[in-house]
Amino acid sequence: MIYGIDVVPENVAESGTLGAYDLVVGGYYPDDVPTHWERPDLICFLDVLEHMVEPWDALRAARDHLGPGGRVLASVPNIQYWPAVSDLLKGRWDYTETGILDRTHLRFFTRSTLIEAFEQAGFQVDLCRGINSCLQEPGKYTRYRRIRRFRPDMEWLQFVVVATAR
Repeated sequence: MIYGIDVVPENVAESGTLGAYDLVVGGYYPDDVPTHWERPDLICFLDVLEHMVEPWDALRAARDHLGPGGRVLASVPNIQYWPAVSDLLKGRWDYTETGILDRTHLRFFTRSTLIEAFEQAGFQVDLCRGINSCLQEPGKYTRYRRIRRFRPDMEWLQFVVVATAR
């Protein structure tokens, strides 16, 4: 069974037409999870945790919702991303419509604080990998290639985490 939960009514309606889910409900995780849902093997938080008031509570709830040996897959923006840090060093913290400083983000994580959040919620982090390098943008940040040597996490826009419930 593949279930979904989304706070945006348009997303819930659209997902119903895609046929990829067995059921999608409107609401917030974990408060609006139907009691009849089976315990899943995998819960995905794809660009979600940073929008939650209490992402730590959501992770603890996910641990309790998962079936035996269940895992969480998450993608989360990296506030230590070089372009964001560079702007901060210039005295700028400008919210945007999308990206790391999306105006709807309530929480910010680095690799260390993200791993810590999962571990404190009762997970073993099996993988935490950076994705979407700022160094892939042709010519834009090439002079910052040396950041890899002293702060390798600054290269990555996001982290992907795979964690197993303990």
